Amino acid sequence: MSKKSTNKKGFIIGSIIGAVVGAASALLLTPKSGKELRENFNDQAGKVKEKTSKITSEAYEKGVQFISLAKEKSQNIQQKIQEQSEGLVKKIKERSNENEISEKENPSDSADTELDDEQSQKTENLTDTSQALDEELQSENNKETKS
Repeated sequence: MSKKSTNKKGFIIGSIIGAVVGAASALLLTPKSGKELRENFNDQAGKVKEKTSKITSEAYEKGVQFISLAKEKSQNIQQKIQEQSEGLVKKIKERSNENEISEKENPSDSADTELDDEQSQKTENLTDTSQALDEELQSENNKETKS
């Protein structure tokens, strides 16, 4: 995706430079009076200004779209993390209640070890997910900055 945006950017810049050089060459090489030459320069300058403002507005629109997309993805990620956290808390509470009941009936340390292992695994999964999301958002921000 970054190659495409780089190619588009290069093409746009090349088009603008080509248009300016072509217009200047045509105006300077055509035999005209000073008044006509100034009018042509003004006309060409107006055209370049219009093209530049059009390109600027398109770039702004794409930036707004990118920001909207980034916000949407971060909200989705936040929601997934919240759901996973709630599920983890619920399972821990359930296991804790089960352990309390089983300890009353038959005291044992094995249930605590299983709970600790599962809790550690869930915490590690949440941490990995959070890191992956941070990397993805940072990658998207870097792409936006390069554009």
